[in-house]
Order: sequence, then structure tokens, then C-alpha cells
Amino acid sequence: MPQIVAQKYSLVNVEPSTLVMTQIDEMFRDLFTGLRNSAVGSANSQELVLDPSFTQGDLLYIVDTVGTVDGLTVGATAGMFIRSTGTLPAWSTLILPNSAASGDLVYASAANTWGGLTVAAAGKVIRSTGSLPAYSTFTIPDTFTQGAIPYASSANVLAGLAKDASATRYLSNTGSSNNPAWAQVNVANGVTGDLPFANLTQIAGLSVLGVTGASTADVAAMTAASDFQVLRRSGSAVAFGAIDLAQSAAITGILPIGNGGTGITIATDIRKTADETITDTTLQDDDHLTISLAATSAYAFRYFLFLANGGAAEGFQADLSGTVGVSSLKAQVQIWDDTLNTLVACARVTALSASVGAGLSSGSNFTIIDGTIETTTGGTFLIRWAQNATGASAGVTVEEQSSLIVRKLNA
Repeated sequence: MPQIVAQKYSLVNVEPSTLVMTQIDEMFRDLFTGLRNSAVGSANSQELVLDPSFTQGDLLYIVDTVGTVDGLTVGATAGMFIRSTGTLPAWSTLILPNSAASGDLVYASAANTWGGLTVAAAGKVIRSTGSLPAYSTFTIPDTFTQGAIPYASSANVLAGLAKDASATRYLSNTGSSNNPAWAQVNVANGVTGDLPFANLTQIAGLSVLGVTGASTADVAAMTAASDFQVLRRSGSAVAFGAIDLAQSAAITGILPIGNGGTGITIATDIRKTADETITDTTLQDDDHLTISLAATSAYAFRYFLFLANGGAAEGFQADLSGTVGVSSLKAQVQIWDDTLNTLVACARVTALSASVGAGLSSGSNFTIIDGTIETTTGGTFLIRWAQNATGASAGVTVEEQSSLIVRKLNA
């Protein structure tokens, strides 16, 4: 390298933060020429070309084989570092933190930015939040013994349930705060389902299990000692014996004619418990007077409807309806006008949805429907009703205490 002779140089401030060299001495020229020749070789030695202007913080570097010296402008963001582009030095896009604490883990906290994940409390593990790594809220123990089962012993704390060395133990929720614990099966409240008959203890023939006395006790065998006896209660004991027909609670139901009885089934009564009003001519199901009939059966029935008409124009109409299958139906419909003391409509119907209607005076009136029905399939049986004609009054009301009486027939 040539000998460097110190000479003075002067700088003129041309604009803020910019220094332009007006006189550069041989010392710096020799220095940069020596640096250039070291980089490009003395065979290509040329005079050093120096960019005449630099800004605060620039780093000087040789740009090309000509010997041009340029300034690398300081990185725009704190944390950038100098790296090679393969031909020239350049500030990195990646940003590094200025400091790190003991135990920090380096990770990309954002695009092109490295951050430090601060070490967490003992037992925490690193997991993904979906976008960044983070220490978990829950903790896990450092060790597990053979046979231990992991479980959450409290909120966000993983623990190990040690194995039970006793034979035939099962997991239950009988631990502290309903944590899992080893236990034997509690047959009082820890089982479900039905125990097969083959798993029951055997008892004597012609016996049933029960408690013979009035107090709580273990079940025992109760044996029928004689033919035709039934299990019945007598006083404070349960045992096999004969039926006492003198007792009203001993029997119920109707004995068929073929078995020596009357064969008449007690009637089913349904009472309308509230007034119901309709203000148009669209037939609607009554809210109360509905019954379910069995399949392949015969029934006698009576509807008695107390009516209140808001005006003289609307009248009243009704039909029989429901989901029951019908093989035969006969009913007589009577509509009575109280004011005129007259039967204003009387008609025979033989099918569901066959309506009968008539005009009525305003005020109180009534309707009676008597009939018999035979069913093919079970279903509902009900009455529908509405105004007979459109009017401007308050409509027609079927009043509380209207009723339906149904009796099952034997044939």
C-alpha cells in the first residue's frame, strides 16, 4: 500500500444532514485505492472513484471493479442487520430484537421479524395459537409412573392417577371434586341396564320374589301353595290366596256376558271446561270434546252442546271427524232454537265430515248428536263446528259444560 501522508481536508455543509467533501486529502485516496486494489487486484488498478456525498450513518463499500466507493444508507428500521445479496452488502428485511432474556426462544413474531418467547413457569409446554407459538395455560408433570392415567386434577393442571394394585377395580368419579378414582362398582347407584334372569339366585318352584311384610326388607321367595290362588294384599301382608269378591277394591272392570257378567263397559264422560267461540264458517276441531277409539270396536256416543249465538244471521253447523278408521257410522243430528222452541234441523249422517247446519235466533240454543260407530283402525274421534253463515255479530260459542259420553259396546 502507498505511504499515507496526512493532509488537511475541509467539509462544507451544503444541506441538512448532508456533508459534501470539497477537498479530500491523499491519505484517504491512498487508503481507498489500497482497499480497492486489494478487492479487484493491482492489475486492474485505476484511480479510486469516490461518491462525493454521503448521509449520516452511511457505511462505505466498493461497488465495482472500477473502484467506485458508495455509501450503504443506514437501515430504515431498528433491528436490521447487514447481509450479502451475493454481490453487494445490503440491510436485511428480517428484524432482530435488540436484547433477549435468559431462556427466551427465538421465533418469527411477524413477517420478517424475530421475537423472543419468554420462558414460562415449570410444566408449561409450547403449543400453537393458530398463528404463533405460545406457552400453554395448562401444566404437565415432569414424570409419570408406570400404569398412571393422565387426568386434569384441577383447571389447567395435568396429573397422573396412579394404578391400583388391588384386583378388579374400576374408574369412578368418586375422587375429590369428582376427579377420577379407582373403586369397586357400587350396585346401589353405579350400574344401569337389566340383569339377565340367569344371573339371579335360584328360588323354589311356583314362587315369586317380593317382601311379604309392610316394612322395608330384602326380597324373598313367596310360594303359591294351592292352585288358582292369586298374589294379593291382605292387611299388612302380601301372599298368595283367593280373591275376596266382597271387597270393592278386589276387582275392577266389567265381566263379559259369556263369563256370567253384564258385559256393559262403564261409559267415558268428557266435559267441556271452557267456552270456545268461532267467528267464521270454517269448521274447526273442538278444543275439548275429543276421544281415542280402539280398532275393530263398536261404540255408542252422545254429544250435547250448549250454544250461544251472537246474532240471528250466523246459525250453527257441525260434523263428526277424526283419524279413526270407520266401517259403519249412524248418527242423528238435532239443532234446537231456544227462542222459537223449535227443532230447526234434524238429519241422519252416515260418514265422517258430513256437516249439518241451520240458522238460529240470537241467544241460547243447543245441539244433540246421538249415534253408533264401528271402527277398523284406532284413532281420534271428535266434533267440528262453526257458524252456518257469515255475519257481523260476535260469532257462535259452544259453552262450558257441553259434554261427550262414549260407551263401548260388546257387539
